[in-house]
Amino acid sequence: MTDQKKGNIEEVREILMQTMRQVKDGSIEIERASEIRELGQTLINSAKVEVDFLKVTGSPNQTGFIADQDMRPKLPSQGGVPRIGQR
Repeated sequence: MTDQKKGNIEEVREILMQTMRQVKDGSIEIERASEIRELGQTLINSAKVEVDFLKVTGSPNQTGFIADQDMRPKLPSQGGVPRIGQR
C-alpha cells in the first residue's frame, strides 16, 4: 500500500472536523456522522496500540500514521503554549 493510500492522523482529523461542521449545519445525517465517529475512534485506538507496541519493543520503526516530526514541546517563543503552572 502506498503512503498516499495509507492515510494518517491529519486526514482523520480533517474528516472528523468536516463531519462536525456538517452536523452543525445539518448537511449530514446523524447516523452517518456516528458511523464516521466510530471509524475515527477505531483508527485512533489502533494507533494507540501501535505506539504502545513501539514503546514496549523499543523499535525505532514508525507506522507513518502519526507524522514523523520533532515531538518535543515548543517554547512559547516558538509558538508553543506553556502548561498550567509553567511560565
